[in-house]
Amino acid sequence: MENLYYFLSIKVHRDKDGLFLNQSMYESDLLKCNDMHDARAIQMPLSQKHCLHYSSGSQIDAFDYQGVAGALQYFTLTRPDISHTRSSIKCVLRYIKGTSQLGLRISTSWSSKKQVTVAKFSAEVDIDH
Repeated sequence: MENLYYFLSIKVHRDKDGLFLNQSMYESDLLKCNDMHDARAIQMPLSQKHCLHYSSGSQIDAFDYQGVAGALQYFTLTRPDISHTRSSIKCVLRYIKGTSQLGLRISTSWSSKKQVTVAKFSAEVDIDH
């Protein structure tokens, strides 16, 4: 069986410490689909000094918004840092662009080996009516 490298838009890198999961290709596609590939990248999803104001800009289609929100929800599989973000979707996409090297590390510290003896086990069940 060959090593796993890419599965369900998740890039898998194996090293001596375990696995590193990253969705950089999914991120790139997500940014392109939402015309954000040329957006300015940021390192924090929302600045401490940032104030939200009512926007008089154009309304966004609810269907498009739900699609992007769903895509971001899938993205949290490898990026738990965005799962509780309360920023605008645009800010989150810019944050993802600025932190595309991040992912999820899974450490493997267990080992298995074949046992030389087999344990015998029997169980009895009493059912009272």
